[in-house]
Amino acid sequence: MQTMNMSYSTLMDIQSILQSLLRNDLCKMVHKRSPNTPFSEILKHVDKYIAGDPPLFEIQSGNPNKRIKQIPPDEERCCARTWNHNQGTRCTQRRKRDSECPEYCGTHNRELTKRGYLKFHRYDEPRPEINAEGSRIPWYDTTPMESLQIILDYHGAYLKTHLKRPKVTP
Repeated sequence: MQTMNMSYSTLMDIQSILQSLLRNDLCKMVHKRSPNTPFSEILKHVDKYIAGDPPLFEIQSGNPNKRIKQIPPDEERCCARTWNHNQGTRCTQRRKRDSECPEYCGTHNRELTKRGYLKFHRYDEPRPEINAEGSRIPWYDTTPMESLQIILDYHGAYLKTHLKRPKVTP
């Protein structure tokens, strides 16, 4: 139980150090951008911000200007299966209610009209094992950790065969 208290106190020390560093850095940055503002006023606003418990470790990834796709609810989604990097997941587009096949989006309605069938079938049907050309479809049924392990295994096997071992002379 003592290690729990010690690690908790260590975390609290880290938190207070981060808040102190954040406070100093924010004050310097704001003062640099608006040098005419009194330092006491800047300090008051920074302390108010920090008291609101700002997220210290929030990391943004990707392009901040990229539009976030809103997926419609299940009852409004297209019923076709899409490729989705070998996963075979449900289409994320909205159904076209006023089309020939109201269960599908515009893309899959056109595919049905052109081909007469869906390339990867419906999402609630079994995945096809063979495509129209007769080739096997390589579906991935692994979790991300299993996929990573497979990649690491292949990489390890590659390194074993391609790295030269040093010669040992007796």
